[in-house]
Amino acid sequence: MMLIIIYSHFSSHSNFVFEDIGLNRILMPMTRLGELGVTCFLLISGYFSINKKNLPIKAVNLLIEVWFYNVVIICMLVVLGKPLTFEEILKNVIPIYNTHWFAYTFVFLYILAPFINIFLKKISQNNLSLLLIILGVTWGVVYPFTGADLNFSYLGWFIFLYMIGAYLSLYPEKANVKKMLLIASLCIAILWGSTIIFSVVDAVGLMPLERYVNYFYSMYSPFIWILGIVLFRIFLELKIKTSKIINTISSSTFAVYLISDNKYLRNVIWNEIFMNTQFSNSGMLFMIGLLETVAIFCVCIIVDKARIYIFKKLKIEVMVEAAVLKINYVIKKIEGYFFNEQKI
Repeated sequence: MMLIIIYSHFSSHSNFVFEDIGLNRILMPMTRLGELGVTCFLLISGYFSINKKNLPIKAVNLLIEVWFYNVVIICMLVVLGKPLTFEEILKNVIPIYNTHWFAYTFVFLYILAPFINIFLKKISQNNLSLLLIILGVTWGVVYPFTGADLNFSYLGWFIFLYMIGAYLSLYPEKANVKKMLLIASLCIAILWGSTIIFSVVDAVGLMPLERYVNYFYSMYSPFIWILGIVLFRIFLELKIKTSKIINTISSSTFAVYLISDNKYLRNVIWNEIFMNTQFSNSGMLFMIGLLETVAIFCVCIIVDKARIYIFKKLKIEVMVEAAVLKINYVIKKIEGYFFNEQKI
């Protein structure tokens, strides 16, 4: 999923200049499936975090990781002489300032997770199913198809996907893999089909539809989140043995996003280092994107392993764990003083 996200950034952040009617212009938007990765990460979080009862240590570690890379990158840019305003520097130095929409919403979701879990365990399966259907139809169908003002927010949508992941954990059911693959194929066909149709119509000048080329690729598009759920259920049916290599790599995938999609670095990476504009009409464009994606992924993993090594030497995670345990202890004391066990 992280490789898909990086490739999506290759497609969306590179300053391509396509021919009026060219294969690259029509097919490149089909690679912008980064929101599918977001969906899957949230499903994973809900599935494995449903039994969390306290302020997760991971939430604090993630927040520190975000802040660390913000500071390191902004310092690096200052040293290299990149023009930055004092306000931009200050925003990246302040730990709680929202510099990554996904990262900070994701961290806040983790903070809320223990309270969401209490609700999910109290509500009946039928009522939870009904709630998910209502939210799915309202935010995942009515909103994207009508544009109605429903006070949509990333946090609300994150909670919705988190609850779906938790539901799959609370009420496990064996998936029909063939059926899941059929649904996945249908979703992909609709996504890619809409892109091709809108791209061709726009390219030949029949109607100005360029802004609709990736309309159904947003995170709240039913074709994206249903595809994410289906893929997640397929992976649940796979028998994957514990792998030290996979676990080593996966522990740094969040950092891959923080580094590669930093708003000050993304243009440098895609348009100054790789200079992708020159490949706009190349027959090797998609292969070039794949090679760049793998290269960025590997470099970011190596960088984060160095960060993890430094954090271990400084015992950052040990200090965080001790601090969070004290916070949870105080919260429990306050709960015991003001509330009895019957109240939630």
